[in-house]
Amino acid sequence: MASVRDYAIFMLDPKGYIVTWNLGAERIKGYTESEIVGSHFSVFYPAEDNAAGKPDWELAEAERLGRFEDEGWRLRKDGSRFWANVIITALRDPGGVLRGFGKVTRDLTARREAEETARRLAAEQAARSMAEKTERYQRDLLAILGHDLRNCLSVIVTAGEMNRLQAENEKIRRRATQVVSTAKRMRHIIHSIIDYTYAQREGVPIVPREGADFHGVCERVLQEFRTLHPQRLILYEAEGNPLGTWDEGRLEQVVQNLLGNALKYSPPDSTVSVRWAREGDHVNGALVLSVHNEGPPIPPELVAHMFEPFRSGERLATSDDGSMGLGLFIVREIVRAHGGETSAQSDAEHGTTFTVTLPPRSPAGARPSQ
Repeated sequence: MASVRDYAIFMLDPKGYIVTWNLGAERIKGYTESEIVGSHFSVFYPAEDNAAGKPDWELAEAERLGRFEDEGWRLRKDGSRFWANVIITALRDPGGVLRGFGKVTRDLTARREAEETARRLAAEQAARSMAEKTERYQRDLLAILGHDLRNCLSVIVTAGEMNRLQAENEKIRRRATQVVSTAKRMRHIIHSIIDYTYAQREGVPIVPREGADFHGVCERVLQEFRTLHPQRLILYEAEGNPLGTWDEGRLEQVVQNLLGNALKYSPPDSTVSVRWAREGDHVNGALVLSVHNEGPPIPPELVAHMFEPFRSGERLATSDDGSMGLGLFIVREIVRAHGGETSAQSDAEHGTTFTVTLPPRSPAGARPSQ
């Protein structure tokens, strides 16, 4: 027993003091025989176990049952921990009187680490599998949203417009207008969800085209909003070359969102302005767009988060225009996809201005839309 190296084998007296010591105990625990014999075996237990009275409880269980087995942390001489399997056997004389205990300890740290590694790898594999399933689910959902639902809404919008134009009854015309308006809001929500999902995964897709006309983008958006809001005064100023390598459809979304916000959050009798100019070189410099309104200032603690998803809704509750707090987030992601930047400034004296800076050419790596 004294020469066994793979197991710590030693004897305890009835009170738990060490009586014998073998080479395995010296190798595993780090104490020489002269250092440890006469010490109480509780020296091998962490402080929390000693505070809980675990060593004495184990001896009591071994005395009561004849044998006690446990796995847990134990201490080496240098204070380091190792995971141990411990068997304590009660030793009695022929008359049944307790003479002490035999204790066998195995170092199972390597086995425990291997088991922990296996559990971690299994958990990581399960997480990857779940992520792949979620990815497939998202792709399927986007396919449904992007095709089936939009097609259905297009039919509803077309039918509603026809009823609105052909109906002779004013009540029917109002109902048809409501149907068209609701369907368009649903379409806007669907587009926002799709863009948000793409942005979270791999960025909003754009299809940049050489010779894209930013002035034409603004004119189309302005015509739409002036038709929808004939009572509002919208100023438009442009300076420099309007052509660049951009995705016109995506930039229409940017102008629509910024102008829509400016109209929504400003007094009905106030002016909203849309301005853009080339920075430095009026032909090839960066294009800087600013959209300004004279509405109440945005609280400073919100300005820094205006372009985060679902944060703009903290300013005013989600309204009946289909807003989900994603508009400014999508603006930022579209501009990022073009290699540009967004910013916001707001105070009581100057009102609120959103600024977009676009490079003359979007990055060559822009991902085609799907």
